[in-house]
Amino acid sequence: MIRLCVTLIMLGKVYTTHANAVVQPNLTMAAAVGETVTLTCIHPTDDFSSIFWFRHTVGQQPQYISCVYKLPKRNLSPSDAGTYYCAVATCGEILFGNGTRLDVQGDAYREVLVYVTGSLGLSLVYV
Repeated sequence: MIRLCVTLIMLGKVYTTHANAVVQPNLTMAAAVGETVTLTCIHPTDDFSSIFWFRHTVGQQPQYISCVYKLPKRNLSPSDAGTYYCAVATCGEILFGNGTRLDVQGDAYREVLVYVTGSLGLSLVYV
């Protein structure tokens, strides 16, 4: 009987944890400098006032950013790169998503693209 009670309690705990899961649908996102991305947080409750966003970069403590359901990042720069975590405060606990890593491809990426395109164009002229 005790074993049955413990099993039911554990199943209830797993179901509750899954039902309250915070989901960040994108594990990674890549964008170029100057672009705009929107990070999304999904939680089964409709109380969006309890949603918080944090950004973590290597060697730094997580920094609070905003308390919106969808986090827009406009005019991206390399300093926007990092892992963004959504957190939901509900019923005396704080639940975190798995995080979304944002990679911002800087001007060096564009310079390589211009160089390769230019080289290809010149080689076609000589052929």
